[in-house]
Amino acid sequence: MSTTILNPELAAQSNNPAAPAAESRPMYVHSIPKGLVSIADGITKIGIVKLLPGEQMLAVDRTAAVNGSAVALHQELAKESLRLIERGSSKMVVSTFNGTAEREWAKMDPIMRDLIVRAYTKHHVAKDEEAVGFLESCEIQV
Repeated sequence: MSTTILNPELAAQSNNPAAPAAESRPMYVHSIPKGLVSIADGITKIGIVKLLPGEQMLAVDRTAAVNGSAVALHQELAKESLRLIERGSSKMVVSTFNGTAEREWAKMDPIMRDLIVRAYTKHHVAKDEEAVGFLESCEIQV
């Protein structure tokens, strides 16, 4: 996994006026494993960002609008965090704001979608031992 700063020129292509300054947020770029190239529709890398509270709520609202499940919510959160799809030397900024993330998501093999959900989880969810340590640190104060 490599971390790069989102190129402001690419960020401008997302057309999302609510997005923060693109250069202020790191993008986590993951390479597609060679064994999955045949199902990747030419995708060689994907990039995700850590979601801001408003972006998380957009995913929650989309899920609630269709009475979605916890699984649907997790997929919507992952899709919301998806910002970059590379096919060789071609880089495409994607966004739920302009529909490009949905179009790409709909074309993806389920294994590819699963990889993006896993990348989202890696960067947005505490590891089990971290969560346990946090919860065990609770003190009662009166």
